[in-house]
Amino acid sequence: MPETTPAAKGPAPVTIPTSATEPEQIPTEKVNPEDIATLTLEYRDGWPVLVATDGTYIPGELPVLDSAGNITGKFAPRKLVDPQQPRPPLYLTPLSLYK
Repeated sequence: MPETTPAAKGPAPVTIPTSATEPEQIPTEKVNPEDIATLTLEYRDGWPVLVATDGTYIPGELPVLDSAGNITGKFAPRKLVDPQQPRPPLYLTPLSLYK
């Protein structure tokens, strides 16, 4: 095992088990259109949230577009492990990072 020096730079490595974070993926053609939820972006207490209504399925991935319609990123849902855990800090990503 390599030695770790106290003056080492960079973040500590983190391993996230995929079984705890990845939801089951179901092909779109196997879901009735009326079972796909409508998504609405809202801000609650300063936090952006997606509200899913009128359905039981959500997309496995959402593209993020800039004002010109260019794809600048994507969001993907993860399985919620413990809804009682405190909310982590909110981090924002500049769109210019993806141009």
